[in-house]
Amino acid sequence: MDVVLSDTDVVQPDLMVVADPGSVGDKAIVGVPDLVIEILSTSNPERDRYLKKSLYERFGVKEYWVVDPELGSVEAWVPGTDGRYTRQALWHAADTATAAGFPQVGVALADVLRRP
Repeated sequence: MDVVLSDTDVVQPDLMVVADPGSVGDKAIVGVPDLVIEILSTSNPERDRYLKKSLYERFGVKEYWVVDPELGSVEAWVPGTDGRYTRQALWHAADTATAAGFPQVGVALADVLRRP
């Protein structure tokens, strides 16, 4: 599903959490998700690591996770006091990931980062 951040900035995150049901339309989410999760593309990981991270930071996404299936890790980025992302956590397959905005929900990464 498209996420419309502005008239010229539209993205399609791999996964997202949107707490405001009013921003969810039939064909797009208009506004900023609370949590965005991108799974690194093997063909262009820089797009997720740098381009999309910068875009989400600029528009105020509260939390951005980058999943690296090759390394079996998840990085969590949150805005610091200056609004720029700082890495909040680095998890591996044996860990349980917890979103800063949703601390009551944990994701057992062994279930998600399982290698074939």
